Amino acid sequence: MLFKTFEAYKLDLFQVISFNYITASVLCYLLLDEPLPPEEIINQDWFIHALCIGFLFICLFNLIGYSAQKIGVSITSVASKLSLAIPVLFGFVFYKDSVS
Repeated sequence: MLFKTFEAYKLDLFQVISFNYITASVLCYLLLDEPLPPEEIINQDWFIHALCIGFLFICLFNLIGYSAQKIGVSITSVASKLSLAIPVLFGFVFYKDSVS
């Protein structure tokens, strides 16, 4: 629903989403009980994966925001739910997995 209001206020979707992620990252770092030095974080094995996931999240939210602005919130919501349901169903059929 917020993505629709961004269009009304003429806010750039990419800038708003990027600023949100940067703000969340800085706040998480500042609110840690035991702050880690940035060098230690960068040298972790998972750091590259975290950057890739962050990049994909920004791209995905931009896509969701763009579609919510252009075709509507309800259609975008249904499409995002189907984007999860279809691969899960495919996994059950393809891998012959049982629902448990």
